[in-house]
Amino acid sequence: MIRSKIMALINRRKEPLSVLARDEILRMLENKEYLPGDMLPSLEEFCKKIGVSRTTLREALKMLEKDGVVTLKQGVGTYVSKGWVFLKDSLNTLRSSSEMLRSFGFEKESNSKVINQEIVVSEFLSKKLNITAGEGIFKLERIRYAKQHPVIYSIDFLPVKLVGKNFDFRATKQQSLYVYLESMGEKPQYAHTTVSAVDAEELPPQVRSEFNTKIFLLLEQQSFNSDNKIIDYSLDHYSSEYFKFDVLRT
Repeated sequence: MIRSKIMALINRRKEPLSVLARDEILRMLENKEYLPGDMLPSLEEFCKKIGVSRTTLREALKMLEKDGVVTLKQGVGTYVSKGWVFLKDSLNTLRSSSEMLRSFGFEKESNSKVINQEIVVSEFLSKKLNITAGEGIFKLERIRYAKQHPVIYSIDFLPVKLVGKNFDFRATKQQSLYVYLESMGEKPQYAHTTVSAVDAEELPPQVRSEFNTKIFLLLEQQSFNSDNKIIDYSLDHYSSEYFKFDVLRT
């Protein structure tokens, strides 16, 4: 059955068989068929289960090893890495990336690194924030980590009128921008979000060097306060190696 599924994918996706095999293994891990620390079946058994050759399976496992998903122990076998995580969340509820990671149990194992913060002026961003053209906009770039794995690259844009000219996010000692905004009396109440796929090549070299991910799930979002004013325009890039989102449609 799995073999026929992979063969069907070959007809739809112009990708190497090893990539399809890798994705099938990731699906198994996502469905918790194998848990962190578990030893995967022998090469021969796994080949039969997935429906690929030994060469193809070895290539798939090497890709997963490079991404930190599995650990190959010479002469012993292949194990699901204990530090590997796959995060599945719903887009039906508005919450920050920090809140999302906490909900997965990473409160003590998640952190962020500010890689840039500056004041910019942009007509395009002014329209996104619904402010007067020429007004200052605070730009904040961060990389979020879970169990030391880089999982999210985020860019936030906020009106300088809201946070002040001398705003320094590092000085707030906050992990969550939403929590900081709430402390200012500007709690995000709802958001308009667009989801799309982004190639890693579109991101800055400094960011690409941190991630092994080739494709990111981009959540482009405008967050509104209780007065229906836009207080944050964000571009959150979620690593597709670690994240999957559910959407309830009625």
